[in-house]
Amino acid sequence: MWRAALLPACTTGAFCAVFALVISSLAPMLGTTQVLATSFASGFLGSLVAQLILRK
Repeated sequence: MWRAALLPACTTGAFCAVFALVISSLAPMLGTTQVLATSFASGFLGSLVAQLILRK
């Protein structure tokens, strides 16, 4: 079960991190590391929680 949930969660997190790089180029006041970490965590956890809720 965890393998099936982790792959989409990592994919979502990576997408959010790339999206955040684009956003950070538009808003240079934000630190790159801060934007990447927050975006990855948000996408990863959001996808993981959604999958766990929807499967039950």
